[in-house]
Amino acid sequence: MKSSAPFQHYLDLGATAHIDLLHANNRSGVHIIEDNPFSGFTPVGTFPKSIARSVVQQYEDSLTPAYVGQQAFKLYDRRCIENVTFIGSAYVDLDTYNTKYEGCSFSEVWQAIQTQFPELPVPTIAGSSGRGLQLVWCFQAGKPKTFYPAWQVIEDTLVNALVDYGADPKAKDLARVLRLSHSYNRKSGTRADLKQTGKPITYEALQRWCNSHRRTQHTPDTHRPYALERPV
Repeated sequence: MKSSAPFQHYLDLGATAHIDLLHANNRSGVHIIEDNPFSGFTPVGTFPKSIARSVVQQYEDSLTPAYVGQQAFKLYDRRCIENVTFIGSAYVDLDTYNTKYEGCSFSEVWQAIQTQFPELPVPTIAGSSGRGLQLVWCFQAGKPKTFYPAWQVIEDTLVNALVDYGADPKAKDLARVLRLSHSYNRKSGTRADLKQTGKPITYEALQRWCNSHRRTQHTPDTHRPYALERPV
């Protein structure tokens, strides 16, 4: 059984480092969205990683909130599940401000999660989204799009397991975007502060934990097809 000692962050992630780690195995496109104060949520585009790294630098000092797709997408195309090309991560968006963990740091929340679920793999990327927290498990090699139904079971399991920590039930689709590290959160007036908190893990390691957790909850492996997400 793993120790429940507080986890030590070991690498701060600026916007470009966030892209590099999250999309280490992405050979197609990185999707970026901004929340423009005049036009609202606006797709910036789906770019090759080298171009995406340059695009996100503008949000380091800008007061315009920015979001990045968690999976690889078709280049220069719209964001939807249909256009996902490769599965590279699983994630949970924790609205901790709606729970007893409001105001707690990632280390405090993770210690509580680890105490409850000692075998849950450490997320690769985690930290503040400006209000709540993000947990992202990056896969060492990733999986082709054909793994989508099995991936959705993993994603649903993570969100259901972490509901007491504010897991957002709406943030579990394959085409999800989450806040870009160091980008501005207009609601809180602060910036997303993400760190590398662990190494990329195998897809199978996270799947094994989810299978084990569902067995303890007597939850069957069921999956209903999800409708394509409407781009914002």
